[in-house]
Amino acid sequence: MYFQVYGAAANPDTRKPSLETSLLLLKDETKIMETKPETVQGWAVQKKGKETVEKKGVTTVAISLPLKGLAKGTYSLQVHVRDAIGEANLFQRVPVVIQ
Repeated sequence: MYFQVYGAAANPDTRKPSLETSLLLLKDETKIMETKPETVQGWAVQKKGKETVEKKGVTTVAISLPLKGLAKGTYSLQVHVRDAIGEANLFQRVPVVIQ
């Protein structure tokens, strides 16, 4: 799973974000699996010509979620992001169809 978080707060000392992210897979409101929380402490990067620059305020998150062995059907994937510096706690659910 790959997604970006916009508007993350920066630590005043390091000028870096501190996010904790995890995924939860649900079937009919029942938890099927959950990833361990992962910490993200860096900004996304972008190429500008030959130079690589940080995109301050934007973080990129990549979390592996094994789907092998799951029954076909529609699931809900809940993304959880906690911004330790900005003291924000966000959840988003999206439908996922496994065929």
